[in-house]
Amino acid sequence: MKNRIISVCVLIISFLVTAPVLADTDVGTDVDEKSDSEIKEEKNKEHLIFTFDHEIVVTAPKTKEPLKVETDPRHPRQPIPAADGAGYLKNIPGFSMVRKGGTGGDPVFRGLGGG
Repeated sequence: MKNRIISVCVLIISFLVTAPVLADTDVGTDVDEKSDSEIKEEKNKEHLIFTFDHEIVVTAPKTKEPLKVETDPRHPRQPIPAADGAGYLKNIPGFSMVRKGGTGGDPVFRGLGGG
């Protein structure tokens, strides 16, 4: 036990002695030596990474009015009928369900979750 404590103390002391020396060494960063044109070129390269050159196709049912969903609970919105109201609402965009054990759950509207 004493040997372990001594070895840990020696390790800590050696780290404390060498830390200032390691902090003063130059790693070789060339941040100050870059010209404005090189910095702009790097930013342009970063910008090009996030641009999309391909066409993105989104498939969704056509709605009469945006952000308005009309549904009839007598007609299921999924192949398997919902066990409760929360299960029915989770298939509507913006709603999700928090399980409360078994098949029961609480509906949660986007941004209005309790907690």
